[in-house]
Amino acid sequence: MCEYWKQDRPNIYWKDGWILDVLRAVFWFFSRLSISRVIVYFKARKYGSGHRKLYQCVDWYVFSWILILILFIIMVNVLSIRFPCSCIIVAFVSYRLFDTWQSWVSQFVLSAQWSPRSVYRSLVLVFLGYIEVTFLFSLLAFIFKDDFMGIYCWSQSLLYGFGNAATIGSGIAPVTGVGYTLFAVQIMFTLLFLTAIINRIVSAMK
Repeated sequence: MCEYWKQDRPNIYWKDGWILDVLRAVFWFFSRLSISRVIVYFKARKYGSGHRKLYQCVDWYVFSWILILILFIIMVNVLSIRFPCSCIIVAFVSYRLFDTWQSWVSQFVLSAQWSPRSVYRSLVLVFLGYIEVTFLFSLLAFIFKDDFMGIYCWSQSLLYGFGNAATIGSGIAPVTGVGYTLFAVQIMFTLLFLTAIINRIVSAMK
């Protein structure tokens, strides 16, 4: 495990100014906490880097989170779960969102070079991740529906989440600090996806 934390450490030379180097160091540290990176690291030691099983592990990891998301939606919408289960769901969703955010920033913004094994596979995974992120924010909006004006049922939280994701708005407004925080964070995901990520992938296709 000690070797895992030594892997791919950023070189801090301050050649690009201190902001980028500090961000690379911070995001490298948090990327070490990613479950998918831990799985891929130990699979790479077993099979070698670039082996197809590494990519299969990532696919199963993403698929597993989608199944967990579906389970959460059923628990919240159908079973009408209450505290403390809702707190556990918020904790899992927050981790998944943070894991996705640091992965996107590290891979598409801070990395000097990006050369995917398959550009189209990366495109599919990123779009799938964006849809998952949209559902995650819809789920959070439904859990914190008292912090929004206009959310009374699951369909309205979906309208809110997908309206923000598509940058068309939904007519649903936050009314508390928690609501404004969720709204601001989703907008950050939306801008990152529409500007840096899609631009990087499209450039790699040329």
